[in-house]
Amino acid sequence: MPNLVGSHCNNQVLVCFLLLAIGSNHPKLAFTESGSVIMSTDTLESVDQEVNPGLWPDEGVVAIALEADRSIRESFRLHDRCTNWPDEKTVGIQSVKAMRLNARALEILAEHWCQKTPYAKTIPIDFMRREVTMLRKILGRPEDACMMHLDASGLKKLFSHGVRRFSSRAATREPALERFFQILEIFWTDGAAADGAPTDGPTEADGSTAAGGAPPSSPAGAPTDGSTPAADDSLREQLETVLPQLLECKLQIQDSSARQQPLEVDSCREALASARSCQQMAWKFLTSNGIDLSHVVPTKFAEEMLPHPAAFGPPSGPSLAESISAEVFPPVMRLLSYNLFLRAPAPQFTHNNEDDRKDERLCRFVEHLARYDLICLQEVFGAFSQRREWLIHVAQRFGLKDSHRSSTNVRPRFIVDGGLLILSRLPIVYKSQLTFDPGMHLDRFSAKGALYAKVQCGPTGPFLHVCTTHLQSTYSEDSAPFAQATRHKQLQSLVHFLKEQTNDHISDNGAFVRRWPLLLCGTLNFNGRRGLMDGGHSAEYRAVLQLLKEQLGEVRDLLFDVAGCHPVTYADTRLTGSQEVPVERVLTNASVYKSNTLKRQCLDYMFFFPYQPHGESTHEPVVPATCQIQKFAVDRSQDVGAPVTQLSDHYGVEGSLAIIESPAYLTAERPEQRSRITDSQGYKLASVSGEETATAQPDGQVQLDSGGDGVAEEAARQEAAAEVEAAADEVEELGFLFVGIEAKGPDMGGTLNV
Repeated sequence: MPNLVGSHCNNQVLVCFLLLAIGSNHPKLAFTESGSVIMSTDTLESVDQEVNPGLWPDEGVVAIALEADRSIRESFRLHDRCTNWPDEKTVGIQSVKAMRLNARALEILAEHWCQKTPYAKTIPIDFMRREVTMLRKILGRPEDACMMHLDASGLKKLFSHGVRRFSSRAATREPALERFFQILEIFWTDGAAADGAPTDGPTEADGSTAAGGAPPSSPAGAPTDGSTPAADDSLREQLETVLPQLLECKLQIQDSSARQQPLEVDSCREALASARSCQQMAWKFLTSNGIDLSHVVPTKFAEEMLPHPAAFGPPSGPSLAESISAEVFPPVMRLLSYNLFLRAPAPQFTHNNEDDRKDERLCRFVEHLARYDLICLQEVFGAFSQRREWLIHVAQRFGLKDSHRSSTNVRPRFIVDGGLLILSRLPIVYKSQLTFDPGMHLDRFSAKGALYAKVQCGPTGPFLHVCTTHLQSTYSEDSAPFAQATRHKQLQSLVHFLKEQTNDHISDNGAFVRRWPLLLCGTLNFNGRRGLMDGGHSAEYRAVLQLLKEQLGEVRDLLFDVAGCHPVTYADTRLTGSQEVPVERVLTNASVYKSNTLKRQCLDYMFFFPYQPHGESTHEPVVPATCQIQKFAVDRSQDVGAPVTQLSDHYGVEGSLAIIESPAYLTAERPEQRSRITDSQGYKLASVSGEETATAQPDGQVQLDSGGDGVAEEAARQEAAAEVEAAADEVEELGFLFVGIEAKGPDMGGTLNV
C-alpha cells in the first residue's frame, strides 16, 4: 500500500476516514455545544471488550462443536493444534488461502457467534482463549501456551479477515468459503454497518449512547441544534463509498502478497483517485465547522483496517527529489566488471582443473562489494546452484539492493543460463535481457547473451544505460576463426538490441535516438592485444570498434584511454630470471600457457558511449573519471592457507564515473578562486593566501614583489622567475592567451602565479 499511495495523499485523508470509521453513530460519540468531538472514557477500551461477556455463546459450546469435527481432530493429531497454515513462513498471517485451510472451523465459529451478535463484529480474543483451552481439555491435550495462543489468535485473525471482506463486500472466489460467507449474510445483512455498530438504541444522559444503541441520526460534525449543511448528505455518501474501496485495496494487496502473485493496481488507483477527490471536501467541511479532532480516539476497526499514517507520506515538507540524500546518489559512481568464474556444476571433463574452489573464492569476493556502486559480473551461473542467490542476498546487505540476472528458464534449448548478473546501489528503473543463438564448443550449452539496465543517477536524472555481455570464447588456435565469426554475429545482435533499448529520445525529425550515456562492459572474448608483448590494437579489435562506432555513435575504451595500451586480463605471465611463468595456476588451464595465441590476452572491456544532447545543452552529466585493472589477488601472508592466488582466472576492470548533476555535487563547496586583475599594461594575479605577487608585462618580463632579503633567496626567486618566463613563452607559441602556473622555491614568502 505505501508504494501505491506514496506522497499523493497526506495524513488529513486518514483523519477523514477515521471519522467515518468512528462515525456519528458510534455508541460512545458525542458533540459539544461548540461542535467539538468528544469521546467518553469507556471508548478507550478495545472494541473486543465492549461486547458484554454475558452475551457470548455459552462456555464450551464452540469447543464441543470443534471437537466433533473430524478434520479438526485430524489436525490435532498431526500438528497438536486446530489451525492449518499454507507453510511455515505464513503461520499466523491472515489470508484467503489460510481461511480456506480453516474453512470448517470458521463455519463453526460463525454459526455460534453470529446468533449472539446482531451486527458485524469480530470475535474477542478472550472468548477464543476460553474456547481453545476448553477444546484441549476435551481432547486430553496438555496445556501448551504457545499452541493455545497460536490457535486463539489465529482463529480470531482469520475470522476478522472474513468479517472485513464481508463488511467491504469483497467477493471471494474460493468455493470452500462460500458457506462461511452465507452464514454471515444470513445473520448480518440487515444489521451490518461500516463500523460494526448497531443502528438504534437509547441515548445516555451525557450525550453518548448505550452499548447497544446510537444517537439519533445526524451528520458527522453537525451542530447540536440540528442544522445540517446542504452538502452533508452528499459528502457522507461519498465517504461511505470511498472507504470500502480503500479497504478492498488493502485486502487485495494482502491476498496478492500471501499468494505471491502480481498486484492488480488499476482498481487500487481508482480507489485512491476517489479518495483524493473527496479528501479536500471532507477536510474543508470539518475545519469550517470548527471540529476539534485532537480528542478523537479511533476504534479497533479503524486501527486494524485503515492504512498506517506513513502510507500517506509526510503531510508537509520537501519534495521527493529534495528529500533524497547524497548517499543514495553519490557524486562519483564506482564501477566493476568482473568474470568471477563461478561455473555451474557439470561433469569433470568440462572443468579446467580438479577443483576451482568456488565457495572459497565467492566468500572472499563479497568482502569487496562495499567498494562499488554498480557491479557487472560474468560467469555467475544460477543453474543447479544457489551461489548466485546467496551472492544477491549478501549484496543487498551491503546496500546493492537492485539486481538483474540471467534467466534460468532456458531449457530445452540450453542447459544452463547465461551467467550474467548486475548489482546496483542506485535504482534500476528498467531492465531487459537478450539471448544469443547457440554458440560453438561448450558455449552451445549456455544461454549466452546480454543484460540491460537503465540506472537512475539522480533524483530527476541523469540516467545511465548499462549493458554487460559475455561473447563466444576461443577454446583453441584451430577454432579461432570460427569463434571470431560467431562473436561477429553476436555483436550484430547485441548492437541491434542496444539500439532498441537505449533510443529514449525523439529527435527533431521524429526518429528515436539515444540521449543518455551508455556503458557496455563484460567479457567480450576478443583479444585486443596485437601480440604477447605488444598492447596495441589487434585487427579484430579495430573491426569491433568500427562496428560499435558506426551503429552506436562515439565510443571510448576507458581502459585503453587510461593505460595507453591493452593490459592483460586473462592468462597473465611474469618473467623470473630467464623464463616466463604463469601468474595463476589453480584456475587457468595449463594448456593455455603453452599457446602464444591464448595466453596474455585482453578479453575484458569497459566501453563508454557519451551523452548525446541532440540540440540541447552540450553539458555532459556523466563523465568518465578513472579506469584500471583490478586483479583481486589473494595475499597469502595475510590470508594464510588460501587455496588460490587470485579470485578468478580473469582480472576485473574497475572504473568510476563523475555524476555532474548529482545532489552531492551541486551542494558541495567549491574552492575559492584566485582573484584576477587586468590592467592596461599586463596581467596581474594576486594569490589569496600568499604575500607575493608577480606581474607579467607585455614584453614577457616577470616582475616580482616581495619583502624578503638575502642573496640565496634572491637567487631562488630569479631561478623560479626564469622557469615561469620560459613556460609563458611556450604557452604564447601555442596560441593561448594566458595560463596559471605555480612555482615554489625554498623559503619563498608566497606563490608565483603566471
